Formats: sequence, C-alpha cells, structure tokens
Amino acid sequence: MNTKWTYSNIWLRNSLMFLFLFTLFFTAQYFDRTEVMTTQTLIVELLFVLAFIYAFIFFHNTIIVKPLLLNKKYQQFFLFSFLWWALYIAAAAQVNLYRNEQETLANQIGGGVFISFVGTGIYFIHVWIYQNVISTQKKLLHTEDELQMLKLQLNPHFLLNALNNLYGVSLINPLDTPDRILELADLLRYQIESTKKDQVLLAEEILFMEKYISYHQFKSNNLTVIQDYTGNFGRHKIPPLLFILLVENALKFSAQTGRAEVAIDLSLVGDNLVFSIENNCLPQLDIVEGTGLGLENLKRRLEVSEIKYKMSVSSKKEQFKAVLHLWQLPTTVL
Repeated sequence: MNTKWTYSNIWLRNSLMFLFLFTLFFTAQYFDRTEVMTTQTLIVELLFVLAFIYAFIFFHNTIIVKPLLLNKKYQQFFLFSFLWWALYIAAAAQVNLYRNEQETLANQIGGGVFISFVGTGIYFIHVWIYQNVISTQKKLLHTEDELQMLKLQLNPHFLLNALNNLYGVSLINPLDTPDRILELADLLRYQIESTKKDQVLLAEEILFMEKYISYHQFKSNNLTVIQDYTGNFGRHKIPPLLFILLVENALKFSAQTGRAEVAIDLSLVGDNLVFSIENNCLPQLDIVEGTGLGLENLKRRLEVSEIKYKMSVSSKKEQFKAVLHLWQLPTTVL
C-alpha cells in the first residue's frame, strides 16, 4: 500500500487541511474586503496569519497533547500547555503590532483560549478518524491474511512434500518418524492459532521460525542456516508470522544455487528490534522484483499494526539482504 496518498501521511493530511482553511477564509474575506486591499495583498496576509496560527496548533498537538494528554500526564500537560499558549499570545501581540492592528489584552487572551480549544478539538477528531481508518484496515487485512494463511495451510504441494519426506524417513529411519510428524503438526498448529490473533509474543514467533528452519534443514542436506538472536524476548509482541515471509524467500532463492546459505540476525535492545536476513542467490535472478508483492504486503501489515518500522532490501552480485527495523514494540503487562 502506498502510504504517500493515504490519511496516515501527516504532511499530506495537514497540507490539505491548511488548503481547505485558506480557501474557506479567503472566500469569506474576498467579498468582504475593502476596496483598498488588492487580491494579492489579501492572499499574502491570509497566508501569513493562517500559517502562524496553524503552526502553533500543529506543534501544540504534536509535542504536548499527543505525548502528555493522551498518556494521562495531566499535570505536565496543563503546565506546558499554559506556557505554550502564553507564548502564542505574546507572539500574536507582536504580529498585531507589525500589522498595525490594536487589540486589548482581554481580546488577545480570549483569542488564544479559543484557538487552543479549537486546535485540541480538531486533534481529537483526527484521532477518532485515524482510529476508525486503522480499525477498518485491520479488519480487511485480517480477512485477507486469514484467507492467505488458510491457502498456505491447505496447500497440497506443501502437504504432499511433507508426507513424501515423512514416508522416506519412515523407510530409512522409522524411529525419527514420530518426531517429524510432531514437528510438522507444530508448524501447522501455530499457523492456524496465530492468524486468529493481532499480536503474538516475540519469543513464540522466534520459536516458530526456528522450527520452520529446522524442518527445511531436515528436508535438505545442502542448507546451512546461521542464526544469532540477542535480547530478552519474553515480553515484547509483534504481528503473527511477521518474519516468515522473509525467511521463506531466503530459503527459496538460496535453494536454487545448489548450496543454500542463509544468515539470520535478530537483536532486541529496549523496545527496538532489528531483524536482518541474508542469503546467496543466482546472479541473474532479480529477487527484489520477485519479492515485491510479498514485501508490500509485509509493509501494509506493519502499517495497520501501528508499529514504527523501516525496511530496506539490497541485492549485490550473488547475495540478497533484507533488514527490518522495528521500534516502540508493544509489551505484555506484568
């Protein structure tokens, strides 16, 4: 999903709001202007005043309302909000002097209070709209993911290959057959149960990833996977089956080389997580293009999960690397 043209884009959203307010006020004042004031003067003056007021409202909502009021830090909110609007009243007085307009102190204070209430009210309307947009996207995405996961779970090729491998094991080493059946059952069970949840523990996701890799190593003698996990994964949560797409791509493309090599590094420091995976591949294969749809789906899932993220992919010669950086991960309540 292209986030440049969605409601989630803060700059697009505020630019459209500013344009709407400018159009509204310009239309109202254009027919009520004095004959002395030209259209150009009206535009310049209106742009200046609106930009001045909008900037104070924007930064008040961004640096005071969002981090303090929404997190129930009421004392800090009232203190900083009072200081902020006191600064606005003082700045507005200087602007009025520059424009040769005289206003009483009472009018200036009243105007500041009015703008603060209107600006905060607009922000809460935005929060309500944004939550509804995210909620709708989550419902749609959950349905799509559930269907996709069901297709994966019931994929006849996947099950056929698994059964063929189990049959081969039962002939060569029948003692290993029960363990392999349990291993396959665990993979399918986790896929079914995790798709019913919005978030799973990071530790559970890592365990599933390890089992998935182990199963593929059991199927192939030419697969080498180096795994390095650093951090305490017991409390943090992520969307289910988040890493498996990158793991699947790495295993699939590296297997085409005849000697598959995959390196996975996952580190968690505080609420910040960095997951990187690198694999060898055929030199003529355009992996970035081949995985485009899957990566877009992964980005979309992160978008609706409201987890801050950054993803980068690179392909050099016979190596492909994907890095996923997540921060401000949610945690379980102890």
